[in-house]
Amino acid sequence: MTRWFRRPWPLSHWILTGMLLAATGTVVVTLLVALLISATRQVDEASVAAEQRALQARSQLFALIERDVDDWAHAIWQANLSPLLSEAKIELALFTPNGQRLFASPGLTTATVDTAEQANAGQLHRFVVDEAGNVQGLVLYRPAPLVRTYREPPVWLALTALLVVALVVSAGIVWFVSSLALGPLRRLQAAVVRMGAGDLSVSLPSARVREVQELAAGIDAMRLGLRDAITRQAELEEERKELVAGISHDLRTPLASVRGYLEGIRDSVATTPEEVSRYVEISLDKTAYLERLVQDLYDYARTDYLPSGPDLAPLALDQLLAGWVDSFLPAAERRGITLVVEAGDAAPVLGDSGQLQRLVANLLDNAIRHTPVGGLIVVGWTVTGPSLSLWVADTGEGIPAEEIDRVFEPGYHRSGSSHSGSGLGLAIVRRVARAHGGDAHVESVPGQGSRFWVVLPVQIQTDGERSDEPPLHA
Repeated sequence: MTRWFRRPWPLSHWILTGMLLAATGTVVVTLLVALLISATRQVDEASVAAEQRALQARSQLFALIERDVDDWAHAIWQANLSPLLSEAKIELALFTPNGQRLFASPGLTTATVDTAEQANAGQLHRFVVDEAGNVQGLVLYRPAPLVRTYREPPVWLALTALLVVALVVSAGIVWFVSSLALGPLRRLQAAVVRMGAGDLSVSLPSARVREVQELAAGIDAMRLGLRDAITRQAELEEERKELVAGISHDLRTPLASVRGYLEGIRDSVATTPEEVSRYVEISLDKTAYLERLVQDLYDYARTDYLPSGPDLAPLALDQLLAGWVDSFLPAAERRGITLVVEAGDAAPVLGDSGQLQRLVANLLDNAIRHTPVGGLIVVGWTVTGPSLSLWVADTGEGIPAEEIDRVFEPGYHRSGSSHSGSGLGLAIVRRVARAHGGDAHVESVPGQGSRFWVVLPVQIQTDGERSDEPPLHA
């Protein structure tokens, strides 16, 4: 019950609750005002005096009747009795013990002893007895009610009381709405101002009104998103600085080498045609390395900053892969590496031919550079449900377990590796894969080899299902 009451309510429920509380408060305060007015009523002094005179006259009347039993039938006695009856505000009839009526007020002219015995219609009776206990007569009487009159308070007092009630109820409603809705909104505004000033660690207030609570939740989600974005931006900036520093170093080394060899030719350090030719070949190799480095840097920037994304078109990836892999056969043969293709099912995908070719080229180039002479590289693909898995496995040096999570970071170089590179090839692979709605993964055993695989969505779901995680090749 407590948990249900503490959860946020819609504003309409709170307004209804406020109206009910206001109505209840109005009724209670009105009753209190009514009691106050009733307590301030003043009894009319004239009515009190008349009541006292009537009671005193009744006491004198009954004393006279009991004293003058023998005079009940006398006309003079009866004439003297009438003013006393009027003052006492009472009607009566006098009877003998045998039931003969001796006197009757105008309202009791039809009264009889039987009527007295029945004592109905508000009529009372009493017997008059002597000292010996003998009944001397019967008195039948009917007293008029004695009514006190009151003086009511003046009208201005009632109007003032009602005005006080209205002010109290209005103030209660304003306080109720302010504490439930306006208070949290003011605190929420202060929190948003602090967020605008850069303080994203501020905690947003909770509210009992559901709409305000949902607004606070939305602003809090925006706050967390901004904080994550700023954190990510700082990480990217740090990554960019490291990348620029690494690329600068990678460019400086071959440039210095090319410059040295060219100066050697200019300064006739190389004196024979064979030495000049060797200097030129080394310079050409360094220039090719620089060209590849610049191309990697361009491709990396292109996958990051092109707003249009990949130019998607239907592709038969299984047919394109054969030609892309064949272009790396000469490089593999020069290093004494066996390059094998394990063909899978038809692989129709929706992708950018140029970017996917670059992805495959980077994976093969990475595998060739890190596979020793006499090693084996296997390229294959499988289609499982709505996904295509393209993988390249090698029998190279492998990746240390503590570095496996950094393989796809820009500028990453394997520790202890003698192979040069820009450190951008695998970062480009992951970016291209994610731009196509997939992702890139790696698993490796140091000293045995590595397997990189890219998962891409296929254009048409196929029925063929094979394992997309082949074993590492020894």
